[in-house]
Amino acid sequence: MNNFKSTLENIFEIIGYKGDKEELYNQLLGICYLNAADNLIETLPEENRQTVRKEVSSISDPKQLGDTVNKYFNQQQFNEALQKSSETVFKEYIETIRDSLSEDQINKLNTYITSVKSQLNP
Repeated sequence: MNNFKSTLENIFEIIGYKGDKEELYNQLLGICYLNAADNLIETLPEENRQTVRKEVSSISDPKQLGDTVNKYFNQQQFNEALQKSSETVFKEYIETIRDSLSEDQINKLNTYITSVKSQLNP
């Protein structure tokens, strides 16, 4: 998730985010972990879903959530789900803030996002 953090740090700089960057990063990361866990849990047979949901429902720490989910899924499955979840959360965040940005910020953000995508898909 270091790439996710550095990507967000760069975006925060581009958009001139003035709030607590670490807090927002942690909130977004938590959402990513929760979405990834939920998407994986949905793939379980119905009789197992409730048991796993009950086990993870009281967990708020992303690392602990990942460890718990890894009891039921291998690390690769969780990493793939986390990657997809991160992409979705990232896109939703960008869409949420887009209307509050200047034309210059939007251009810089688009350029940055294009460069990140080209690094992921050379």
